[in-house]
Amino acid sequence: MAPVIAPVRRSIEVPLPPAQAFDLFTAGIADWWPYATHFSRGPVKTLVFEARMGGKLKEVCTDGVVETYGEVLAWEPPRRVLIKWMVAQHRVAPTEVEVRFTATREGCRLDLEHRGFDSADTRDSYAGGWPGVLELFARRAGMRSP
Repeated sequence: MAPVIAPVRRSIEVPLPPAQAFDLFTAGIADWWPYATHFSRGPVKTLVFEARMGGKLKEVCTDGVVETYGEVLAWEPPRRVLIKWMVAQHRVAPTEVEVRFTATREGCRLDLEHRGFDSADTRDSYAGGWPGVLELFARRAGMRSP
């Protein structure tokens, strides 16, 4: 039996109420995701997040190709979204990204768990990438704060 690879867990607080943070993270992903450098197929013109159960996450590439890199497995606005993460499917097996939004005194805390890795190298790559990605989300959230 292969060893279980620990999930990547990251948290960040933003100055938005959970409903607004949830909307920014999902439907507003093209406003903050670093798709110039973090993409499945690329180069990418924009992103689409179909904000619903069963919705797809898509990259619209500059050559017109639309690449699906995620699928919504659980849709519980404004508290939780679970995504089947299928970035670079030709190289790595799909994983899951679960994001929870909890009200705080100053806005909300976003708790992200990325799990289901089949290799430590893949896990380590995401462990190094998520902090910067979430910082971009927090910056954008700060620009939208009430």
